[in-house]
Amino acid sequence: MISLPRHNRGFTFIELMVVVVMIIIAFTLALASISRSRTDSRNSQRISDMKTIQTALEAYRSNEGLYPTNSLFVPGQPLVGPTSGSTYLRAIPSNPKPWNDGDCPNSNYTYQQLENQASYAVGYCLSEIKGRIASGQNYAVPSDITTLCLANCAGRCVGGPNGCGGTCSNSCNAGYSCEGGACEAILGYGWTEQTGSGYRAFRAGLVISEDGSKMAAATRGSQIYISNDSGVTWTARGSSYNWRSLAGSADMTKYAVTRDFGNIYTSTNSGVNWTQQTNSGNRYWWEIASSADGNKLAAVVYNGYIYTSTDAGVNWSESTSLGAKKWQGMASSSDGNILLALDNSPGYLYTSTDSGASWTEQVGAGLKTWSSVAMSADGSKMYATVNIGRILKSTDYGATWTELTNSEVGVWWDISASADGDRLVAVIHNGYVYTSKNGGASWYRCDEAGIKDWNHAMVSGDGTKIVASVDQGYIYTSP
Repeated sequence: MISLPRHNRGFTFIELMVVVVMIIIAFTLALASISRSRTDSRNSQRISDMKTIQTALEAYRSNEGLYPTNSLFVPGQPLVGPTSGSTYLRAIPSNPKPWNDGDCPNSNYTYQQLENQASYAVGYCLSEIKGRIASGQNYAVPSDITTLCLANCAGRCVGGPNGCGGTCSNSCNAGYSCEGGACEAILGYGWTEQTGSGYRAFRAGLVISEDGSKMAAATRGSQIYISNDSGVTWTARGSSYNWRSLAGSADMTKYAVTRDFGNIYTSTNSGVNWTQQTNSGNRYWWEIASSADGNKLAAVVYNGYIYTSTDAGVNWSESTSLGAKKWQGMASSSDGNILLALDNSPGYLYTSTDSGASWTEQVGAGLKTWSSVAMSADGSKMYATVNIGRILKSTDYGATWTELTNSEVGVWWDISASADGDRLVAVIHNGYVYTSKNGGASWYRCDEAGIKDWNHAMVSGDGTKIVASVDQGYIYTSP
C-alpha cells in the first residue's frame, strides 16, 4: 500500500497578525458605531429636553404671568410656580452625561430670564449637526430651539439692538426711561428728605459741588449749613443773619454769601471761617454767582447796580452803565468771563463776555418778569425762568432765545444746569420739581418729591445729583 505524505503545517505569524488586525479594526468600528449611536442618542435627548422645557415654560407663563426667575430653574429639581403652587415639571431635565460631547462645555443646561421675565433662553450644546440644528452652542427661546445667538436686552428697551441682529421689545425698570433703545436713569427719580439738615427756613440759596458730594444751604434768620456727605449730615457755620444768596467754587472750598441790607461775606476754608467784606458796601444784595475757582464773583443789588470782584470778594467794582434796576438773578460761566443777569421790573436779560466790564441788553428774550437764570460751564447754553410763564433757552451765549413750550406754565422759582448744560432742574413755587436730561427738550415731573413751597434747586456739575430746598422745612436730595 502506498502511503501519501501528510501536511501538518499551521498558520504563519504573518497570517495570525493579519487576523488580529482585522479583529481589532472590526472591534474599533463596532465601538465607534456604538459611541456614535450613543452620542446621537444624547443629542436627540437634548433636543427632546428642550421641547419638554419649552412646553413647561409656556404653561408656567400662562398661569404665573411671567417666565420663571433664574433661581427657580435648577436642572434635576421640580419647577413650581410661586403664585399658583402648581408643579410644571417634577424634575427639570438635566443634560445627559458626558456633558462635554465633541467641543461642548462640561456643564449642565443653563437658563436665563430675559426682558424682565418676558422671555428666556435655555442654553444647550450639540456635538454634531442634528437635522436643522447646528452643532455647538444653541439656545431654546419661546419661539424656537435653534437660536445660535443669545439675545441680550439688559439695559436696552424698545428699538434697542439685542445683539443678534434683532431689536428688544421690553420696557425699562422703575426709575429708568427708554431713550433711543437704551434704559437711562431718570434724573430726579427718588428723593430723600434729609432730616439731618433740620427743619429751617432754607430760602437763601443752595450750592452743590461738581460731583454732588458737598452741599451748602443758607437760611433766613439763621446760619449757613454745610454737608460733606451728599446731604446726610449738616454742620452749622457762620453767623445768624437774613442771608439772601449763596455761591461757591466747584470744589466747595470757597464760598460767598449775600445779606439783606449788609455786606457780602466770604470763606476760603470750606465755610469754617467767614470774613465780612466791608469793601462790598452795605446794600440790599440779592443774587451772587461764582467762577469755578471761586475767585471771580458777580452780585446784584435790588434797585441798585451790578458788582464784580476778581479777588474772591476782597475788592469790588461797580457797574453803573445799565443804571439802577430791580436785579434779582445772576449766573456765571466756570471761568467767570461770561455773565447773565436779569431785571425783574419786568425787564430784560443782560449778558457780559468780559466779566461784567460791559453788558448787552438781550431784547430778543422779551420784556418779562424773570425769576432765575442758569448756564452751562462754558456759557454757551443759557436758561431763564419767568415768574408766571415758561422757561426760555439760548444756545448762542444769549444772542437768541427760544421759549421751551413743553415746559409747564407756572410760578418758576429757580433753575440750575449741569456743566454741559443738558441736565436741568427747575422748581415751581408751591408746585413740583422738574428735571430734563436733554437741554429742556423734554421734562420729567418729580411726583415722588411732592408738591411743596420749593425755593431753590441745584444739579451737580456732572449731572448726577440734585439738592432742593423749601420755604420752611428740610433739604431734599436725589438720588
